[in-house]
Amino acid sequence: MTAQKNLTTSGQILGAGLLVALLALCSPVGAQPLLRVCPTQFDVTVSEEDTVAEMMLVANDGYDVLTFDITPDVTWAWDEPSSGTLYPGDSTFVTVYFSSVGLTPGEHWGFNFIDHNDPFHPHPWPIPKHFVFVVRTITMITGVPDENQPPAGLFPQGGVFTNFCAPTAAANIVSFWDEYRVNPGAIKVLNCWQPCYAIGRINDCAKRKEAADYIGWFMDTNNQGDPVRMNGTVFPAAMGTFNGDVGPGLTNFVSWEGTYPNLPDTAGVCKQGYNWTVTPFYGPDPEQAWEFYKAEIDSGRPLLTSFLYWNPVPEGKRQKATDAASLWEDEWVDYYTWGNAVNASGAPDPVEQWNWYEEEQGIGHMVTGVGYATDNLGNRWAIVHDNWPTTPRNIAIPWANWAANFRVLPDVTPNVHCVVSPMQRSVPKGATLDFSVGYHNNTQAAQNFRIKIMAYLPGSTNPAKTYATGGGNPDPTLQAGTSMTRYYALDVPNIPQVQPVSGYVIKVAVYQPPQALNPIASDCFCFSVTQPMSSMPLNGPEWAIRPLGM
Repeated sequence: MTAQKNLTTSGQILGAGLLVALLALCSPVGAQPLLRVCPTQFDVTVSEEDTVAEMMLVANDGYDVLTFDITPDVTWAWDEPSSGTLYPGDSTFVTVYFSSVGLTPGEHWGFNFIDHNDPFHPHPWPIPKHFVFVVRTITMITGVPDENQPPAGLFPQGGVFTNFCAPTAAANIVSFWDEYRVNPGAIKVLNCWQPCYAIGRINDCAKRKEAADYIGWFMDTNNQGDPVRMNGTVFPAAMGTFNGDVGPGLTNFVSWEGTYPNLPDTAGVCKQGYNWTVTPFYGPDPEQAWEFYKAEIDSGRPLLTSFLYWNPVPEGKRQKATDAASLWEDEWVDYYTWGNAVNASGAPDPVEQWNWYEEEQGIGHMVTGVGYATDNLGNRWAIVHDNWPTTPRNIAIPWANWAANFRVLPDVTPNVHCVVSPMQRSVPKGATLDFSVGYHNNTQAAQNFRIKIMAYLPGSTNPAKTYATGGGNPDPTLQAGTSMTRYYALDVPNIPQVQPVSGYVIKVAVYQPPQALNPIASDCFCFSVTQPMSSMPLNGPEWAIRPLGM
């Protein structure tokens, strides 16, 4: 986390009107004193190595010449000017600076001692200073998309596409597991819709917007989808998505392959189905809800979180969460506070209505939870993607007005099969690449298959290095698991470096003996990189991983 350095200068240049107002507010103390100071104490909060500047009025209300000299008793505050001479009726402003640089977080106390020639005040006159250094710490999952409402609006035809916060928030998570993490239990769950380039970094992706259309049908958003849901059956028909329809709707969308009852459309040849688990967390205790939320983030799983309403107001504070060294770009978090409680939103924000109910009957504003922030004073914020185009990518909102959490847990076992993924991932030299190849149609075949990895010089048809599992010469750098879905680790440094070429293309073949070079039917296998990309810098020489023939 990179600290910010902000300088707030208040009162260094003042108009005549403000001067008159301050003089009126700061009344003299005692009978015929020379010296008048306002304020008579300071209470200042700074964060992240900030320096702030406060204004102190020093006035001469007497009939003699006033001299003053200010000496702070701490190193984290100083004054400019620190001394002066004032004739009767004159006044000046002293800028009092407070800096957290080099301080430990927490509360600090000190004084400004003002030495002067006024017999009506103590010598020196102590002006108390209360200084609070606040440090905010961020924990965040990188790479989660930030899709915004409205959805594509293509399905169902003639539908209403307001109140689509829940389907859009869910589309972010599905895209994260399918495209960014390439989870073995999520590959091609988003069908063959328009691909999302620079995954996780661009809003308004056609693939996620189309997915939100269909997820909305499965969740019966606006009571225009699956007729078996609670909307219009258990509960009166309503705009939005009932909390009780979120889990069943998302799991049915994920498992959907081919046709589905009452759905007037088919999944297409590319849509793969999986068994995911969506676990709701309701209840009146926001403390337990916070612990649930934190545990999911700490486990690297973005989650769905619903709030009773949504009216975020910018706090004006921005904090860097990650550096571009390991990502496509920097990640920043913008802090917000809660605005007035409302039951609806409208232009320029997306149109939504909220019913303020709890548990299954609740319809609130659903967001994608991607992180959290805390400070040394006990404050805490949820960092979310709120699917509104009028807000930044990462919003930190105080943990309040919470309604529901939903754990979204991908499963590594597809319903029927998974295909060889055409997706490409890169890793730098010196890293260990974890990947999986699973055969799901036949247990016996899964126990007997072999894997061969071949590294080619760019443009060459002959492999420069070959790894293989099983058979005659298994390579010790390939570690095979024992489960039906097998995991392997490729030690990249063992592939020889040939100058001046910076890298190799790596292809993977999966086969059954004795057909050592003929891959098994590709529609029975899945291939994916499982090491988190967030830990892999994308600069310098890299390896490209592709399935054989891609």
